[in-house]
Amino acid sequence: MNSKTTVRAGFGVFYDPAVAKRDDIKFNPPFYRQYTLDNFYGGGSTWFFFQTPPPFTDPGPFPTGYEIFNIDRRFRAGYSEQYSLAVQRELPSKMLFEAAYVGSQAHKLPFSFNYNQPGLGGTPQPVPELGPIHTVANVGNMAYHSGQFKLERRFGEELFFLTSYTWSKSIDNVSSSLLGSGVTGGVQNVFDPSQNRGVSDWNVPHRLAFSYVWSLPFGKGRRFLSSGHPVVNALLGNWQTTGIFVASSGVPGTVVVGSSIPGGDARPNVIRDPNLPSSQQSVDGWFDTTAFVENRDANGNLLPGNAGRNILRGPSYTNFDLGLIKLFPIHERVRLQFRMELFNLTNTPHFALPVRSMSDPSFGRITHTRNPLNFGSTATSYANRMIQFALKLEF
Repeated sequence: MNSKTTVRAGFGVFYDPAVAKRDDIKFNPPFYRQYTLDNFYGGGSTWFFFQTPPPFTDPGPFPTGYEIFNIDRRFRAGYSEQYSLAVQRELPSKMLFEAAYVGSQAHKLPFSFNYNQPGLGGTPQPVPELGPIHTVANVGNMAYHSGQFKLERRFGEELFFLTSYTWSKSIDNVSSSLLGSGVTGGVQNVFDPSQNRGVSDWNVPHRLAFSYVWSLPFGKGRRFLSSGHPVVNALLGNWQTTGIFVASSGVPGTVVVGSSIPGGDARPNVIRDPNLPSSQQSVDGWFDTTAFVENRDANGNLLPGNAGRNILRGPSYTNFDLGLIKLFPIHERVRLQFRMELFNLTNTPHFALPVRSMSDPSFGRITHTRNPLNFGSTATSYANRMIQFALKLEF
């Protein structure tokens, strides 16, 4: 538009040829049989690869209840459409501001489920002589929308910083199907994926990040104490501080009864809003557990409930990492660098989702902190305060 304003836009379509579990089909009969070729640990004869293999006898028909793998014959390649529009403006004092809309949608995503299981109402298994039939069908859909804002001060003189904020929402009907129910709450009814529609398991509506590098203005050649005594310069000069601050909303979670129904993990009925005001939330009671009741018929059979997927949200996340750096010039091209880094400086606990199974005695309580299996992000994002020191010779 002009020398200080830039507009960028983009659009793309991307195809995913992932026929999930495609390789597993080779394990289905009659292409796959299992033989014991090495009985070394059992005391029998041993066969090595450099020897002529022994004759393979046909073990006969596969046993009743054999587990097999399958792909929907109508399976097609999934695809996503990604688009963005950004406006960038140069500001005084080496500042740069950017506002952008970034979105995407995906269709025909793979959805994994056991096709061979009884249906609701006593419907028998489609193929009773077989065990689980792990099937992949591309019935999944996803949509993501976000506003992304960035304020940056380009590095010059003493200070660089970058502030970014993202306001977003992601909705899908498949993300819980490929993960363990202990993490996400699972899928209530694999025969009706529409019941699984909700915010994505990784949906975080708000995320603020701020990072900086600041060369402190003290010592020789700096704004302050530039002509100070060499001892003063040795103590106060050549210092840098760095930092990364992150604050974000908590991740969503789904309440389950703790017992399965044909097709997935049963969710209860919800009779009122289970989310408590922030002033009432604690590790001993994060949401209103009395807002959920089991859905059973007159005979006591468990039925799918009306509680949606991911209607709860766990604790927010806050973390600040600080670094202090001291440079010791030794020669024109040689210097020693001393670093002290403090991860999670405030020692803030990073709590995970509360217990969401109604059959668990700790239902509604927070019993652990984040880790890589429950949406921790990096090795330092879920730890207690850590302090490390380092020396580095630069030449």
